[in-house]
Amino acid sequence: MGPYVKNEKLMIHCFQDSLAGTASIRYNQLDRHHIRSWDDLAKAFVD
Repeated sequence: MGPYVKNEKLMIHCFQDSLAGTASIRYNQLDRHHIRSWDDLAKAFVD
């Protein structure tokens, strides 16, 4: 994924493929309307 680090939409899309179990469930419960950047995703996921 290194070459794509500047492509936030692709990074956000691929992130879900790295998750399993509870993390995957939590990711799928996020409000995607408020996630427009990698930083938004990181904050929403941690919160």
